Amino acid sequence: MQNDTIRLYQGRILLGCFLGVASGYSSAYFYSSGLLLIPIARDLGLSRGEATLALLVCSMTAAVMAPLLGRAVDRLGARLIGLVSLAGLAASFVICAWATSSLASLLACSVLIALLGAGSSSVSFSRLVVDAFDRHRGLALAMMQTGAGMGAFTIPFILSSTLQEGDWRGAYRLLASIVIVVGVLVAILIGTKRGGASAPAAPTGEASAAVRGWDIWSQRPFLLLAATFLLAANAIAASVVHFVPMMVDGGLTTARAAQLASLLGVALICGRLVTGWLLDRLVPEYVAAALFLITSVGLSILALEGASVAIIGALVVGLAMGSEVDLLCYLTARHFPRQHYGTAYGGLFGVFLFGSAMGPTIMGYLYDHAGSYRGGFLLAAAVLVGAAALVATLRRLHPRERVAEG
Repeated sequence: MQNDTIRLYQGRILLGCFLGVASGYSSAYFYSSGLLLIPIARDLGLSRGEATLALLVCSMTAAVMAPLLGRAVDRLGARLIGLVSLAGLAASFVICAWATSSLASLLACSVLIALLGAGSSSVSFSRLVVDAFDRHRGLALAMMQTGAGMGAFTIPFILSSTLQEGDWRGAYRLLASIVIVVGVLVAILIGTKRGGASAPAAPTGEASAAVRGWDIWSQRPFLLLAATFLLAANAIAASVVHFVPMMVDGGLTTARAAQLASLLGVALICGRLVTGWLLDRLVPEYVAAALFLITSVGLSILALEGASVAIIGALVVGLAMGSEVDLLCYLTARHFPRQHYGTAYGGLFGVFLFGSAMGPTIMGYLYDHAGSYRGGFLLAAAVLVGAAALVATLRRLHPRERVAEG
């Protein structure tokens, strides 16, 4: 009977966090940004580059906010931060629909989205899953993160009729309504109980020696993970954003390139589930290193062969895109005490967002300089080899490994 109660509780938490991720900042904002780009640019008289600045500004603001949000999760509870941030995200969408009238106001609204809504992401929801699951944690985190894939699939469909009329302000209002409705379901599923302190666990990893949460950021596991995911996020985000332009430059039609882009979403979901399953069964650091190396080989082939290996490229890039956040969540929970999970993950997620924001920009400049994507994709492949080497060394810092060596 007790096991049935535990499984019911875990199921509620997992479904609630899945819906939170599907309707939260990482899905509702990012997967609508590309759809809203052209209507907003046309209506406000902006260039594509100017309109795209909104995404960069929002990402950089979220990167700064993530460590503070992670610390708030540890102190105030993941439920409170997640639910308040969903409400803030909905409010920011309403403000965007009402107040956006120029480039300056568009950028200001983008900052507001990050300030009010960035906590409606894996920064808060992954903490609830980590608290609820000891066994099968990798698969549970992967299932939670597939909510982003659900958002990527459903949000364009929901907004399509509104955007066909060019009504981007109506699209923002519709997004706010979706976040509110789903947010109510999330609140019912995850409850209002204060998260964090309710599920104590024995500290693990080198960071367990820290008394204050902020001290975690100077520990070797944190620094290694930060370096690893800064490199990985740069390479993977650059490859994802520039995959379709690379295929079009290689001779594919825009329609065919878009079809291949949809294959990224399928590979993303499969990559997350497979990664979660492997993390529960094999050495997590070696799983991460292997995935980075596989992606590196795939990007190298894509750089050298171009559009002729487009399907393989889409599968490899989608696999990498699907595994990176799962790896970050799992390795954070493995190497840091649970009571400081939010602080550690928030800091690492901020580094991850910074890398994700900078990677596509660097790739774009490399393309402008060289006139092709070959050099940029080969550099991304080399960067992933570096990320694999860093994460492999992290295994020695886990306490069980240090005891075995002693």
